[in-house]
Amino acid sequence: MKYTLKPIRTDQDLHEAVEAFRAAIHAKDGTPEATTRDLLADLIEHYENREHPIEAPDAVTAVKQRMADLGLTQRDLAPLFGAESRVSEFLNNKRRLTLRTAKALHERLSISCESLLKTELAPDRKTARVLQVRERG
Repeated sequence: MKYTLKPIRTDQDLHEAVEAFRAAIHAKDGTPEATTRDLLADLIEHYENREHPIEAPDAVTAVKQRMADLGLTQRDLAPLFGAESRVSEFLNNKRRLTLRTAKALHERLSISCESLLKTELAPDRKTARVLQVRERG
């Protein structure tokens, strides 16, 4: 299939580019066909990211998915949350993440900050006390 490289602006352009990519998928590196294949991959990725973006999951969904990926249990996450009951509360949307816990989940389980910070964080203890004092007047 002869394909002329061009910007992908419509779903029809995308369809044509994907067909051309499939035809060149096994091209030997260093050949003009391989260069076309690599450029098509970049064009297709750019179009899909722009026109059909995939949003990061919320924190609970991201943690549940990572637990499944790694075969972890709530007990395994207890050190990051402070107690197994806190893990359960978080996974059942009854507890928000603290910044400290979000940081630990990111560092130790490689969960994206975008997912972890997608929902409102719980204030730390010092901030919570300040807010309580302000509410009392």
